Amino acid sequence: MLDLIEVLREVGERRGLKLPEPAFEPERLGEVRRSCLDVSRARRELGWNARGMLQEGLERILAG
Repeated sequence: MLDLIEVLREVGERRGLKLPEPAFEPERLGEVRRSCLDVSRARRELGWNARGMLQEGLERILAG
C-alpha cells in the first residue's frame, strides 16, 4: 500500500499536484491485514497481460 502511495505522490508532484500525507487509523475488528493480487487466473482464462508499469499508467491517466 505504501508503495502505491509513494508512486502516486511522485507522479502527482511531477505534474504540480500536492497530495496529502496518508493518515493511518487503528485496525478495525475483522479488517483484512494484508492482501495480495494474483493475476494468474486472469492471464490463464482471459489471456490478460499487463502492458506497462504502474507509474506509466498513472502518467497517462493524469495527462487526460
